[in-house]
Amino acid sequence: MLRRSPEKIADETFDLLVIGGGINGVAIAWEGVLRGLSVALVERGDYGSGSSAGNFRTLHGGLRYLQHADLPRLFESVREQNYFLRVAPHLTRPLPFLVPCSGYGMKSRGILSAGLTLYELLARTRNSRVDPERVLPGGRLLSKEETSERAPYLPPNTGSILFFDAQMTQPDRLTLAFAQSAAARGAIVSNYLSASSLARTKDGIQVTLKDEESGGEFAAVAKVVVNATGPWSEKTAGALMGRPVSADSFLFSKGLQLFFPKQVVDCAVAVESRHRDKLAVVSRGTRSYFLMPWRSGTIAGTADIVHRDDPERYELKKEEGERFFEEIQDAYPDKDLSAPELLFGGLRPVDPAVKASLSGDYGSIEAAHRDQIKDHAADGFPELISVIGIKYTTVRSVAEQVIDGVFKRLGRAAVKSTSLTAPLRGGEISSLKNFREEMGKALSPFSSEPEQLALDYGTDAKSLLKIFTSDQSAVEVLCPGVTSAQLQLAVKDESALHLSDIIFRRTVAGTTRRLTRDELFRVGGEMGKLLGWRGDRVEREVTECERGFGVSL
Repeated sequence: MLRRSPEKIADETFDLLVIGGGINGVAIAWEGVLRGLSVALVERGDYGSGSSAGNFRTLHGGLRYLQHADLPRLFESVREQNYFLRVAPHLTRPLPFLVPCSGYGMKSRGILSAGLTLYELLARTRNSRVDPERVLPGGRLLSKEETSERAPYLPPNTGSILFFDAQMTQPDRLTLAFAQSAAARGAIVSNYLSASSLARTKDGIQVTLKDEESGGEFAAVAKVVVNATGPWSEKTAGALMGRPVSADSFLFSKGLQLFFPKQVVDCAVAVESRHRDKLAVVSRGTRSYFLMPWRSGTIAGTADIVHRDDPERYELKKEEGERFFEEIQDAYPDKDLSAPELLFGGLRPVDPAVKASLSGDYGSIEAAHRDQIKDHAADGFPELISVIGIKYTTVRSVAEQVIDGVFKRLGRAAVKSTSLTAPLRGGEISSLKNFREEMGKALSPFSSEPEQLALDYGTDAKSLLKIFTSDQSAVEVLCPGVTSAQLQLAVKDESALHLSDIIFRRTVAGTTRRLTRDELFRVGGEMGKLLGWRGDRVEREVTECERGFGVSL
């Protein structure tokens, strides 16, 4: 159960206050409570509503780090991918990736085959203790005929290698699971609560907090503060320390993706971009985009575009999406990829190695390959740590490192981390096959896709089933992807306060199609009844949701 309780944050002094409820923030909170710290977390919006929402839905096993000659990063990726497959089997799945072979150089059949063989030798532990339904099969070479069958719009006479990585089937609920898990262990977590300034007191660091719902302000006290606000990290740290950041210092990469409503491939297919990977030690030439099946459609990504402004002014522009769409059409001219439904993305830190070599705003930027953890002791604030994570795969590892640093700041011996083996909310499943079949059967009278619904919620599907069986009207479909029961669960037990929380994060309704205004009003009207909305509140919520869909291409 996840219920917003901002008043509790003012009641005690915490060992740790985490500012930011994206995937890194909630993972840090989870790691902290597992290791015995008293933890509070605040997020000014909804959990995972910032850059975390722009992820590419993949959990990388580190194959690409062979190209960068970065074995430590490869081993970390293998371990952390294995972690997610074990603790969240309901929200992850194996996904085949197809990479074309050509010529006699670094893209040749022999070189790619040798690289795959070396990788699978190095990554031999990646299926350790994984549920049989989530085991990642070994890779293999595909003939020209097999390649053409699986990816018919690649250049003719193209062979390929096929390897397996992991995919998140609903990353927003995975983010939520970390917040729920932390709260269940005693952390006080609250969305729609923003932080503005630091002050030292005899008990620790006092942080001014504002309740974004009521407008009220109060203070929280913690011995250590972790700033996990992603692309807002530098700005947040400056505001907390009373040192405003110059707008000239802002430089990010927009990670841009397209979602198409039709599934056109059964595996992730690498297609050529027009841009080079500037960080590769062993260069294969141009960088690859991927067309990837996800839910009922296809995702294309990721294009990196320069953002030189305050993160508050981040937006995806129509011309950027059109340019990326044009590249995808050139690379893979499938007529079923003719109408993108959604354009989405998020800001990512830029790799320091390419900052000095930017030649333009499109394709010349490279997102960072390493997470960033900054101790602000040199700034005169040893009680403040900032962290910027770069991908979902390594969030647990980053959290472990951050909490090690928190123990040092507290002057305590670090308690050993147990997060690699601790169950995550919803994933306490001994046999995925049995769970999927049994819970799917129980949900079948109430859903047209009962097994998918069971996997989306994991063991929390029992709470959903309870609502269905106790309320005959709960089976009502308010819009595709949202039943009355899902809405009730999100509002009562998952801290959903706004329509956008339901549409974009508690369900996949708004991440698989652009909902109509009538559909949004229907869901918003029912949500308003549960939360007692008055006046024009529903209309304001609908309008805000429409903005969340961004531009149409």
